[in-house]
Amino acid sequence: MPFRPYPPLGPSLLGYDPFSDLPQKHLARLVDRVVEATVEVKPWPDQPGQPPYHPHLLLKVLILAYATGQRSSRQIERLCEENMAFRFVTRGDTPSHSVICAARTNLQNELETCWNTMLTVADKKGMHRVGRIDVDSTKIRANVSIDSVVRQSDYDRFLPILKEILAEAQRQDTQEDAEIMGEGRHKKWLECHSFEVAVDAGLLVAAQSSQSGPDNGRLLGLVSAAQEQENSPLTDVTADSGYFGSDNLIELESQGILTCSPDSFTACDLRKELPLGSTRPGKADVVPMTYDPDRDCYVCPENKILKLHGEQKHVAQTVRMYRAVSDCTDCPIRPQCMTNLSGKRRYLRVGIHQERIRAMTERCNEPEHRKRYHNRGKNVETIFAFSRTVLGFNRWMVRTKAKVAAEASLLAAAYQIRKLHTAAQRMT
Repeated sequence: MPFRPYPPLGPSLLGYDPFSDLPQKHLARLVDRVVEATVEVKPWPDQPGQPPYHPHLLLKVLILAYATGQRSSRQIERLCEENMAFRFVTRGDTPSHSVICAARTNLQNELETCWNTMLTVADKKGMHRVGRIDVDSTKIRANVSIDSVVRQSDYDRFLPILKEILAEAQRQDTQEDAEIMGEGRHKKWLECHSFEVAVDAGLLVAAQSSQSGPDNGRLLGLVSAAQEQENSPLTDVTADSGYFGSDNLIELESQGILTCSPDSFTACDLRKELPLGSTRPGKADVVPMTYDPDRDCYVCPENKILKLHGEQKHVAQTVRMYRAVSDCTDCPIRPQCMTNLSGKRRYLRVGIHQERIRAMTERCNEPEHRKRYHNRGKNVETIFAFSRTVLGFNRWMVRTKAKVAAEASLLAAAYQIRKLHTAAQRMT
């Protein structure tokens, strides 16, 4: 069974004709050319039911919709009936909102193929990648009620409370219908998925979603995804302090990639244009500790010895844990030395790469290194500003990790096509 009819571009002999009337430089024409030149469609196997819509049609509709800030499947269906640009890419057909909604998560591979082709188009337009990427992420709200999320391990404990709440709500329902209800709630946490990107010379070379809270452990995976799209060796990676992790930075440096991802205290100094070390790390680092390499231990000013207690992975860095041999309860410098005053013994975390990290941090004194860090924001964070303010992307439209990943591919393709369209407009 073939797909539904989807003719090639051509003028209409009668009536409304988007082919002739749509401006030649319109975004829809670029979307149409990219999809047609990129995605190869395999024949649809014979099976019962109505023939499906052609994947080219659905891809063009989705990319054009997201690139113009339209994400509601019902609104996209309406635009396919009324809007000239959408009728141009659909050739006058109108997929239903349910078909559009399903295609949003079923065409991820095709979307990624389109996105990869856009990098080739960018090269032809003179937008060349240089092997220096800026990395960042933003948290976007999940498509879920903030009151409906309960951890599986906590469900049994919350079940009686939920039943009591529902019973009370039912008792108050009639009374509340007659009252003016206050609107808006504020909570300190929201369910989110991260949208992570890597940018090279203004072009997206990596874009993916994640359910990870901290960014520290995400750097290597994001850089690896960017390397696959680079047409020249990757030489530099710049990221904010959220991606700082000594193990990951050392791994990238061992690959010959120069990194610029300071810790939070160094980043504070860079933002405020202060000399490095001006921001005090914290009370626990005020008291100096002397390292004894022969015994592999630290000695505090009160001559208490901190012996090696073991190694552990702390976020994205491996640290060695040193613990005081004797009790520190009666130590005169205890208030200055210990952050947890209820503890009895002093612990000290020491990164196994601290000397190499210290040398990497010293590079932030160089004007070129500082310039790289300060330019990171305008290179990469403008993507998030554009996505939120222009495209209105403030919440994922789908649920589950796999579907969010598919929508992230769609968002990346929408941003990239807008970037290419703007560049093409400036060249003509």
